[in-house]
Amino acid sequence: MKTYDELEKQIIMLYSDLLTDALTHEERALLPVSYSQALICGNQLAQEVANDLLVMKIRRLMAQGMRLGNELLKLEQRGMRILFPQKDTQLAQRLADLDPTIQVIFALGNEKLLDDPMISVVSDYHAFCQVQRPTLYLADRPLSVLARYAGVIQSLLAENTLIVSDAYRQGAQHLTPIGKKLNKAEVKKRVGKKVFISGSRTQAEIPSEVQKSLELIMAQRISVLIGDSEKGVDKEIIDYFRMSPHYPEVELFTIKSKPRVKLEPSWQARFVETDSGLKPQQQQMMKDRLMAGEADCGLAIFNPITKNRYGAIQVSSGTLRNTIQMLLEHKAVKFFYVYGGQLRLAPLKSIDGLRSVIAQYREETLSRQETEDVLSSKGVNPTDDPATVRHEKIAKKFEELLAQEQKIIRLSEQTSNAEQLLLFG
Repeated sequence: MKTYDELEKQIIMLYSDLLTDALTHEERALLPVSYSQALICGNQLAQEVANDLLVMKIRRLMAQGMRLGNELLKLEQRGMRILFPQKDTQLAQRLADLDPTIQVIFALGNEKLLDDPMISVVSDYHAFCQVQRPTLYLADRPLSVLARYAGVIQSLLAENTLIVSDAYRQGAQHLTPIGKKLNKAEVKKRVGKKVFISGSRTQAEIPSEVQKSLELIMAQRISVLIGDSEKGVDKEIIDYFRMSPHYPEVELFTIKSKPRVKLEPSWQARFVETDSGLKPQQQQMMKDRLMAGEADCGLAIFNPITKNRYGAIQVSSGTLRNTIQMLLEHKAVKFFYVYGGQLRLAPLKSIDGLRSVIAQYREETLSRQETEDVLSSKGVNPTDDPATVRHEKIAKKFEELLAQEQKIIRLSEQTSNAEQLLLFG
């Protein structure tokens, strides 16, 4: 295992997003320059950092030594290295206008390419696909996502690519390609937070409680990541954001050649490459996984039970899976859910919080229509308690999805580097 000295470990703790409750870019800018040059002296911490909340946050990070060791081991198992641009002048020379607060670079691939004077530098996936020679790729999406793409895997195995990012859990935030200056609008877009909005395709309208959250998103200029379904929550949210004056910070994700819904001029569309051998639902899951991995937080609208076309009870598994994935990645989710015919809100920060929401369905009082829908469903005994049936269906699906996501995490931690390229994320 690659060893890092104590100063390098401190730099990783403070200047990366590897640990829980990592410092924001703005908070790192407040750190004294000395923190990247010498170990922190505990007695001087409060004197050098005027912000008490920041002091507490730094102390919590510095107490995660055991977690850091585990995370560094995972990185090595995934074939990833951590580089320090202030020490590696070759890397710094490849990145124009490197933000001085960047002290850590995550790298995946052939580091020897930094010595190649003919190396191409790209900062988006479509440009990467067009390049035919060795490439330095500034990740525009999480490394875990990129490492699942067939073209990226082939290029990595051929040692023709080095992917770098100043963030581990999302795409590069403050790296600039050689020769390109970012204007203020582009900078703002790169540093802003992103929210992944998801919900059932059977949801026909956006309740007022959700609309209030959408207004807060717009007021804070948070970028919205959303799918391109022509029905359900995707469509309703998209229509809400396109109302005059429409909200510009929207990115539509699609597996089609173009989005299935109209794209406003100021919006972006992201084509998600998927394996053509997968079923349509599996392809959509890959798209959702990309959005969940790239977002900083989530907003989910969970209508738990519907009847499918065969008359059987069906749980809204897509929304539930997206929420589970984000919570396992320590990302907060504003979880709206239908209970007793009413919309409720749970601000979730952990799997235990979601499990508590699911447990509430044991005591749910169903309306007459809901009772009839459950008892008339395929495979349900008319003498069964409808609330119990609903709860058991939801709880079973929750545990199944949780086990699947945890298995994916275990596989990513246990596989060899070569296998990891196929299982990453």
